[in-house]
Amino acid sequence: YRGNRLGRVPRSGHPGECCFLRGTQKSIRVASKGQHPRVGCPLCGQMLAGEVASVRARRRKLLFIVFSYSDGGGAEKVLSSLLRQIVASSQYDIDVLECFHCATGFETIPDGVRLLPPVVDRTAASLGSKVKAMVKRAMLYRLTPLVRRVSYRSGQYDAVIAWNAQTASFLLPRRGRTISWVHGTLSIEEYGAKAIARQRETFKRAGRVVAISNNTARSVVRLFPECEEKLRVVYNGF
Repeated sequence: YRGNRLGRVPRSGHPGECCFLRGTQKSIRVASKGQHPRVGCPLCGQMLAGEVASVRARRRKLLFIVFSYSDGGGAEKVLSSLLRQIVASSQYDIDVLECFHCATGFETIPDGVRLLPPVVDRTAASLGSKVKAMVKRAMLYRLTPLVRRVSYRSGQYDAVIAWNAQTASFLLPRRGRTISWVHGTLSIEEYGAKAIARQRETFKRAGRVVAISNNTARSVVRLFPECEEKLRVVYNGF
């Protein structure tokens, strides 16, 4: 036997006497001969093909809320790169929710990422669809909690990430793990006092605030000093 922080596991490997974790990582026991671990053997790391589905069923679910994924821009390009890397890890199921669907420059959706119906569809052609888009746009800013409940169910996600400040971050749920990303400097001159006050409430309930540069982080601290402890700087990568 060799020591392990989870307990004692035998040196003999798969498949004769391999070990598996059951439930939490607080206990570990020896499986009977010929039995393969349900989660994955800590010694050999293998699992039966039939058990892969059960492991996938326990994959974490993430929701990214973005102002638009079809209007071009550097933030959307960075998101596409990030999603490809997350999908490659095979540990997450990812959904993307657009606040506004446009037809300017749609980013490529990585395989394995699901694009939810947008809150507002700016590509609507018929008069009825255009009126509907105008109504939903007004509701997005005036009846945000209602729009949030209609657009997605926060309880089904392990974490919800707002990829942009302002509109996207307003749709963050009030409970659960949340991250609010900031891709540019924030100022009252640019957004107005009312929008900044609303952003303050959003940052208060966010579990983490992420800025893409030191300059962006300084603008956040200058306007929202109470968020300094939850603020982190993560540079963009492609």
